[in-house]
Amino acid sequence: MPILHVNTNEDELQARTTHIAGERARSLAASPTYVHLCSTGLTSRKEQVGYKLDWLIKQGLWS
Repeated sequence: MPILHVNTNEDELQARTTHIAGERARSLAASPTYVHLCSTGLTSRKEQVGYKLDWLIKQGLWS
């Protein structure tokens, strides 16, 4: 039975995590709720960033 190699390269792991978080953030930016909040001017820039961070935390991508 072959021995599985586990990659423990922290830089590569961080790069992959950042890429996944970026992909999820892009999907959030395209979400109807987010687009609606931005287009109606109901949110400030700070609130928009908070909304993105809340979403990333709920997805388990930010702690």
